[in-house]
Amino acid sequence: NGLIYTPSAYLNPWKTIDLGFTHFSQSTSFTYLAGEKSERAFIANLIFLPRVAFSARITRPYDNLRPDFQSGSGRPRNWGIGDRSYGMRVQVLQEKKQQPALVIGLNDPLANLAYFHNVYAVASKQITVRSVHFTGNIGYGVHIEDTRSEYLEGIFGGITATYKGMSVLAEYDSQRLNVGLNYGFRDFIFINLAMIEAQHFSGNVSFRLQLN
Repeated sequence: NGLIYTPSAYLNPWKTIDLGFTHFSQSTSFTYLAGEKSERAFIANLIFLPRVAFSARITRPYDNLRPDFQSGSGRPRNWGIGDRSYGMRVQVLQEKKQQPALVIGLNDPLANLAYFHNVYAVASKQITVRSVHFTGNIGYGVHIEDTRSEYLEGIFGGITATYKGMSVLAEYDSQRLNVGLNYGFRDFIFINLAMIEAQHFSGNVSFRLQLN
């Protein structure tokens, strides 16, 4: 429900669930071994209440081995299931002709030293020019407690241009400038290719399921 790393103020249709997989190259990873190993994330996003979204994510390095890879028993040590993260988004304002949409989001509210532990607000507004849909987003995030990353800390935002299912994305994620392409096929399969800091690759594919 956003661009690359940054969220928007829009939610998926009610009674839908998105299941996705994201690849982070070594230079774009930001959990256990940020900047040292490539990571993957498994993501679920569920809309079962009007204007409320819940998400869950598991992120882990590909080989999953810790730097101190030998345990006391001589067996390899790993990171286990990976970093578990969850969040909630509430749309407090719906978009109107003279009014942007507004979402309040919360990530990992009960976690200590989490990577994504923050609260944010983001506004989005769309205009259409000759069949091209332009969407602008602007938001601000703060960390609730001490965290291990600077994810969405401060001002963030971006712009999207969409034509016939293909979108060109550009964003500032509070730390970096990122660009990407997104393609949605029949509102069922979504592919997102991104260059973080315009030079490091990240990719995502997701599937949307209708619950009713």
